[in-house]
Amino acid sequence: MIYRFKILLCCLCLLFIFMDDTRGQSSNFTPGGAHVLSMGSAGAMFTGIESIYTNPAGLTDLEKFGFDVSYDRRFNLNELATVSLAGAKKIGRNAIGVSVSRFGYSAYSENRAGLTYARKLFDKVSIGGSFHYLGYNIENYGSANRFTFDIGLQSEINENLSIGAYIFNPASISLTEEQDVPSRMSIGLRYTVSSKAKVYMDVSKTINRSPEFKFAVDYQVVEAFSLRGGANISQSSFHFGPAYHMKNGLSIIGGYSFDNRLGHSTGLSISYVR
Repeated sequence: MIYRFKILLCCLCLLFIFMDDTRGQSSNFTPGGAHVLSMGSAGAMFTGIESIYTNPAGLTDLEKFGFDVSYDRRFNLNELATVSLAGAKKIGRNAIGVSVSRFGYSAYSENRAGLTYARKLFDKVSIGGSFHYLGYNIENYGSANRFTFDIGLQSEINENLSIGAYIFNPASISLTEEQDVPSRMSIGLRYTVSSKAKVYMDVSKTINRSPEFKFAVDYQVVEAFSLRGGANISQSSFHFGPAYHMKNGLSIIGGYSFDNRLGHSTGLSISYVR
């Protein structure tokens, strides 16, 4: 009885999240754990290893290489959890990376695997893209496999302001006759207030859904510790997370969000860069 109740609750949560103007589309989970959760998904101007989840153009800011393990649990339900793994290496002006993510549980799951390439075209312009395998599985109904891609661009306007753009699945591929894998587009700004504070602003749009407006701040309290926070204004969700950065390149990041409709979510990311 408890297991059936959890399945029903998960289905209701997924239906509530994606019911607005999204009939005929599959869900579109966001990997990246606390990197994404603590910043309210304002990720079009992420750089380093975490950018592999939100805009691959940012991978060119890696010095040598990076690895990441991330986890988040939506609305305090194990059945709505996402696990993400990623690795990338810088080669001259280029960067290559791989990533895998899984959302859901045995009754319903979505899986994604990506191969990423990024290149710094000029000193202030970077471009990147990923080729993705998407796998969907519904217990007692079957599975489906699709392939798609994403592409991103980042450019430094001046020493304080940078702009980025990202699109996932621009072809909006079909999953079934009645369902599509939705396309998602983002435009973001990053403003460096000082050596310790950065402000992020994103506008994202999933096809057949209203635009989402996101705002986030990353503030370095001391050399090894920073605080992150943000809000998704369109969804009335609020986000927060601490980040601890060790001198050996290891970082541990926590993430928390509160959605006025569905409650609390938590996340954790552990990354290593050199």
